[in-house]
Amino acid sequence: MPFKYDKLWDILKERDISKDKLRFDIRSSQTTIVKMGKNDNVSLEVIDKICKELNITPDDFLEFVPWDENTVYVPVERNKGDIFSYELPMRYRNESEEDSGVNRYVLIFQNDDFINASHHTVVIPFSYEKSMIHTALQIEIKPDDINGLDTPCVLRVDDIRMIQRSRLKDKIGSLSKKDMQAVNKACSDFLGL
Repeated sequence: MPFKYDKLWDILKERDISKDKLRFDIRSSQTTIVKMGKNDNVSLEVIDKICKELNITPDDFLEFVPWDENTVYVPVERNKGDIFSYELPMRYRNESEEDSGVNRYVLIFQNDDFINASHHTVVIPFSYEKSMIHTALQIEIKPDDINGLDTPCVLRVDDIRMIQRSRLKDKIGSLSKKDMQAVNKACSDFLGL
């Protein structure tokens, strides 16, 4: 991560251009914009396209961050029951969500070694909205010191899915044993295990 793109996001905001519009205009993939959001390296071709499209130079939006030789990369463990914030794919965002500050969370339902060959993990998304029809597949989770949630949420077991691990951001906590037992039971009933 020798480069940061924070100045690019500032330029886009000043010009009232969404990341999705930039992606479309430079004919780039969603993955490229996500990588830039994580300050990962992108090709010089992408840098060139951005410069041409926005009529700027790399100095205007790239910031070089020297690599610290003392920094040690520690892989993040993702265990069943852990709660992570995650990045919603751009195609599911609307303009107001892009910088709204609303946190989106998922519950890790399978350890990484379950799907080790893949870049995906099995998760259950949290929702802030409770359905009018309460079912056993909706488990209300209240904030506490263990889970780190900022507001009551609902786990929608019927929305279990696989997502790319790269979308996971920060671990915010873990479910209590009681809540995890409820999730396991609901998943078992839903999936017929």
